[in-house]
Amino acid sequence: MNEMIHIEGDTLEDAVLAAAGALGVERDAVEFKYDRDHLAAGANTVKIFASKKSPEAIAAARAAAAAAPPPSTDAPRRDDRRDDGRGRFRDDRPRGGGRGGPGGGRGPDRGRDGPRDDRPRGPRVRDPELDKERDEALKARAREVVATVVASGTAAVMPNLNSFERHLVHTIVAEAGLASVSIGEGLRKDVQISVKEGSSS
Repeated sequence: MNEMIHIEGDTLEDAVLAAAGALGVERDAVEFKYDRDHLAAGANTVKIFASKKSPEAIAAARAAAAAAPPPSTDAPRRDDRRDDGRGRFRDDRPRGGGRGGPGGGRGPDRGRDGPRDDRPRGPRVRDPELDKERDEALKARAREVVATVVASGTAAVMPNLNSFERHLVHTIVAEAGLASVSIGEGLRKDVQISVKEGSSS
């Protein structure tokens, strides 16, 4: 009866190699099946039931391996690929054959609709000085509207503001002791500024 052993490894390959050593045979002479109960228990290792293949099975497997075509060398190695920032890798090597010139397909210098341009990609770089100027200009405009509301006692509206701009306006209005409320739907809304009810101003 053929000897069957129960053996464990960090990976399937580790387990098979360990079984080959225990059985005293080459790697390709090991016949195995998974220990499914071990896998079902959520283990982090691999357990197999392994035995030695028959001489006929070993000869057939080696003949099939000899007749198989050599493995392709076109598959990108990890070193040839670039991390796209999401844990995946993209092959940047030029490809041969196909449409789009010597690079094949779209290639590194072609886009979906033709040649790529050289415009920088990625998130827009903000200019802190320009942002500060815009914020100060908005605050100044809010103070002017506040002064008009105080002088006239009539509500006024500052239109089409994003959430940060509305925050700045609400802050200016609160400092002046007036009331403000955002009006509208979507990302950009109006801010209505008015005298608080019961105020003597």
